[in-house]
Amino acid sequence: MGAVGGFVSVAPHHGGCGRRFRLGRPASRWARGSRSSRSRLSPNSVLRRELKIDAGPPPTPSVRTGELDALVRAGLLDVGEELIWERRGASHRAVVVSGGALQLADGRIFESPSGAARALAGYEVNGWRNWARARDGVRLASLRDQI
Repeated sequence: MGAVGGFVSVAPHHGGCGRRFRLGRPASRWARGSRSSRSRLSPNSVLRRELKIDAGPPPTPSVRTGELDALVRAGLLDVGEELIWERRGASHRAVVVSGGALQLADGRIFESPSGAARALAGYEVNGWRNWARARDGVRLASLRDQI
């Protein structure tokens, strides 16, 4: 594919004759979009529009699972279960949410126990060794060892 003087040439991959399409604006303005629009157009989006090629639905974002998801699937933790971290006379609490993430009391959600602990402590902490189930005090590291 090439662009010269407002024309775009599209050549087939395996021989045959190429096709030329006249675009409504010079190729040099493709990346800037129209002056009246703030949207940015790529050469591919211009070709899709001019050739009336449906790009299909937008890609769905990948669903990320938290590190506790394996414990939930194994039945060692439940969604909604409370975790506790006793630290220097303070008691921090979190809840296991769907997907295996942790939600702190202030509403922040973390995919890993260490990330949640780091946010509370302000420095690197091994959350697996520090967070425990509130109902029985069993540490997450011990639960992970059972899988």
